[in-house]
Amino acid sequence: MPQRMEPPSWRSGVLYAGFLAFFAWSLARSGISPGELVAGLPNMAQIAGEMLPPATDRIAPMADAILTTFQMALVGTVAGIDGDVPLRPGGNHHPDGVSVGVRRGAAVVAGARAAVACGDLSGRSLGHGG
Repeated sequence: MPQRMEPPSWRSGVLYAGFLAFFAWSLARSGISPGELVAGLPNMAQIAGEMLPPATDRIAPMADAILTTFQMALVGTVAGIDGDVPLRPGGNHHPDGVSVGVRRGAAVVAGARAAVACGDLSGRSLGHGG
C-alpha cells in the first residue's frame, strides 16, 4: 500500500463482510432464477420491439421529462458541492468520520432520487403514467 494511505481497520473488514452476507441473503431471498430469466427473454424482446420505431407523438412530453431529470441532477450536484464545504471541520481537508458519513448518506439519497427519476422516465417512455 502507498505510504499516504492507511490500511483498512478491522471494523471496515467486519462491515464489508456484513455487507456481503446481507447481499448474499438478499440475493437468495429475491427468488431470482436463471431459468425464469431465460424464459422471460421473449418478453424482453417484445418490449424492445415495441420501442421501435419511437412514438413521435410523445417527443414533447419526453423532452420535458428529460429536461426535468437534468435539472434535478444539476440542483443535486450543486447542493452536494455547497453542502460539502460546511461539513469540513475547520478548514481541514481530511474530514472526520461523521462528516464523511453524512455526505455518503446524502449521496445515497441523491442516487435513489436519480433512480426514481430514471424509472419515471422509462415509465413515461413506455406510455405509463403522465
